[in-house]
Amino acid sequence: MAVENLEKLWLIGHMINLYRIENRKLYNDEYSIERFCEGICTRNTLKRIENGERCRESTYMNILSKFDLLFGDFPKIDEALLLMLDQLYNAIEFYDIPSVKEYCQKALTLLERVRNYVVYSELYMLFKDVYDHFQYDIIISRDSMHHYLKLIEIMPDAYDDLIRLLILNRLPLDAIENGKEYNNHIKKLCLYNTKHLFMKLHLLHYYAYTEQFESFKLILDDLEKRYNSFKNYVRLLDVYNYAIILYSKIQLDMVFIYLKKG
Repeated sequence: MAVENLEKLWLIGHMINLYRIENRKLYNDEYSIERFCEGICTRNTLKRIENGERCRESTYMNILSKFDLLFGDFPKIDEALLLMLDQLYNAIEFYDIPSVKEYCQKALTLLERVRNYVVYSELYMLFKDVYDHFQYDIIISRDSMHHYLKLIEIMPDAYDDLIRLLILNRLPLDAIENGKEYNNHIKKLCLYNTKHLFMKLHLLHYYAYTEQFESFKLILDDLEKRYNSFKNYVRLLDVYNYAIILYSKIQLDMVFIYLKKG
């Protein structure tokens, strides 16, 4: 199925660049620009494609075949996924695990027949990783985390918080070994700008880890107020648990206040 959408072509081009660079780390010169485009297109054409410019369909097809991927676009599937995302995010917000699994399974069913196509293969893995996290408490590998850190820079914004969720459940494991890298990744993820409250809970972890107590208190009070207003008592308990962790370090009498609230 031809791709007419220029935004989708931009995304495909940047994914080709991402895949080529990731493979070059493993296979060296075979995935250099010169070797990779050999017999397919010129070096400049590949550069233009990787910068998101439009090219002949046959060129995309030949390039993507090197990654065992097909070239195509499925707008109806895109629309159906975007419509379902709000429901999925709401289920995550209330930590409604049965609903989270249900919406992820619906997404996987939608994507099953196109999972070998560029972009849709990534969406399939994204929903599968989210499902596995909530169903089996699986945390993505370090390699997957680095892949998602690159992917979030190019994927449509609607999927950003699903990607952030997977990354942020991995990052604390690595923080013990490399605190500087943890701090840098948190800043790159721009948690301050996310629209979903459950992302702010990860800011609480970050502020507690870095001992930014004033910032922690500001987010804590805001989340407590908003979760109370939404009657989201499951997440409110998460907020109180973070408060207990914080105040056990700096103000013990406040711990008993939050224990009573919980």
